[in-house]
Amino acid sequence: MSLLRPPIANQKPSIAHGRGWIWFFVLLALLTLAAILIEIWYNPTMPLTAALLAEARAKWKERGPRDYDMDYTVKKMESTERFHVQVRNGNAVSVIMNDTIALEPRSYPYHTMPALYGFIEEFLEQDSQPGRPRTFNNVCFDPVDGHLIHYLRSISSKRERQEIIVRLTPVPTNPAIGP
Repeated sequence: MSLLRPPIANQKPSIAHGRGWIWFFVLLALLTLAAILIEIWYNPTMPLTAALLAEARAKWKERGPRDYDMDYTVKKMESTERFHVQVRNGNAVSVIMNDTIALEPRSYPYHTMPALYGFIEEFLEQDSQPGRPRTFNNVCFDPVDGHLIHYLRSISSKRERQEIIVRLTPVPTNPAIGP
């Protein structure tokens, strides 16, 4: 029957037991901070602006490779399409869609890096029109040559979403063989 025994007059309650709730909230705050920092570190995208797009285009024009292979995916709410593009001397020479469909040469110019900039610019212009719903535009460009890495456009009120994910591989040019 020790459970029914009254407390001893000089016995103090345990400090750890009395302040355990403080440590719980300290731990909760630290975990929240860690989650926020991981999100910031893991998500390198930034809000898209016309100035940011112009800066990326200028970098691409100055430093972008003339010969490259580009794999990109366009995700929409209802579909996903994958493209493999070969660009030589600044012009697309081959476009394969969804690993099996070779596109016609007349559509090649719509699948280069400058064309992707053009699509993004069109969306940016549409979204800036008066009366348009609020649009979430995030982008990540390569810091060296300005090529697009990731673009996300979302209009939650319309349940509309476009996402472009790009992997670009420069192709080394063969030096001209002299006589």
